[in-house]
Amino acid sequence: MIDKFVAEYKLEKYLKKQYFDGLIVLLLLFLGFLLNWGIKEMAFYGFTIWFILNPVKSEIMACLTILMLIVTPIALLLNSDSAANNFAIAAYYFLILTTIMAIYENYFKDRKQIKITK
Repeated sequence: MIDKFVAEYKLEKYLKKQYFDGLIVLLLLFLGFLLNWGIKEMAFYGFTIWFILNPVKSEIMACLTILMLIVTPIALLLNSDSAANNFAIAAYYFLILTTIMAIYENYFKDRKQIKITK
């Protein structure tokens, strides 16, 4: 039934991974809009979902975390307490994402090694 629907409306090209991932992120951002989230929360939520759907190396996430930690005291020196607070919160979130990605990488790296040795 779904195959007929996809073929009838020529949706094959939109069901490719890149379009499908983007659609999921947009739908979840729309959910954030309905829940009256702010721009900051929706942006972080969108990035989190995007990184889960399209994993990047944990080293890249760690660099983003360090960048946020460097920018936080600079914002404090410029007397922008709210910006410093937002950067510190973002650094915490990126630290969580880095940890999740590192666990993900190590888990699948170990699984591949087990499969090769058998």
